[in-house]
Amino acid sequence: MEGASPKRASILGSSPTRITSSGIFTYTLGPDRAWHVNVATRETAACLPAREIDALVREAGRILEHSADAPTTVTQAQDVLDQTRPLGRLTVRKVAHDKRATTVSALLTNTAQTVGQCFLFTLSRPANQVPSPVAVTPASSC
Repeated sequence: MEGASPKRASILGSSPTRITSSGIFTYTLGPDRAWHVNVATRETAACLPAREIDALVREAGRILEHSADAPTTVTQAQDVLDQTRPLGRLTVRKVAHDKRATTVSALLTNTAQTVGQCFLFTLSRPANQVPSPVAVTPASSC
């Protein structure tokens, strides 16, 4: 853009950065049938629910990665993941299996229970290796 001053931004990654604000992107379909975006910037306190859920996701993944056995039922998965309790709320919704992996579907909410997001935790167990990598992906529903 001409005349626009550059803005400095950091993306979470392996570098030690600190979040000072967060943004909410709202997309709407306009009367001209084109998508329009509205960006609202929030202060650090408004980002807290997302940071809590992020910490909960990381801890749940770590716990599953180091568990001796993949959970086979919702109750077993909930018992294993209840170790994350101080960080927020995690409710296991489904556990599915195939020959190579176990997938745990869970709803994670912040401690105030105002924000929630579903995630899929996929445990790949090559020859029952522990620790075993866990793939974590956000899901639209659980």
